[in-house]
Amino acid sequence: MKAHVVAGSLVATALLGGATWSAVAAQAAPPQHGWTLHFRGEIVSYVAVPDRSDGSAQQAGDQSFFVTALSRHGHRVGEAPHHCVAEDPTYSLCTAVARLPRGDISLETLLPASGDTLKVAVTGGTGVYRGVTGEADLRVTSATTQAWTISLQH
Repeated sequence: MKAHVVAGSLVATALLGGATWSAVAAQAAPPQHGWTLHFRGEIVSYVAVPDRSDGSAQQAGDQSFFVTALSRHGHRVGEAPHHCVAEDPTYSLCTAVARLPRGDISLETLLPASGDTLKVAVTGGTGVYRGVTGEADLRVTSATTQAWTISLQH
């Protein structure tokens, strides 16, 4: 997959070992009906199979694995391993898990090969996020960073 797919960010490499999270990513107790989480995402590792660094277009079956570090107010609060499989040269099916101190949030989308904003389905969660649904908006802010807004409903 090309770098612009990574910039759209979503989905799994081995988790980063020894990460220290210095802030809690969620409210003390989730509200009854819904809430919104905001993060800065930065891609910290990336692997494509096959490697298409020569600029050739992705092909059906190509895969990418990457990890996005999630932070709030300058403090790392979690990470999101991603896994994408190209459906054709223009789209990839991607899954991710936002791993946060109080639980995980599962995400899935059909990722276009280009674009600055992405709508992502929240497909579930664990811990305080158990039973959530919702939508995440990911806005590309640079080649390796994004602004994440995750709107959750219980």
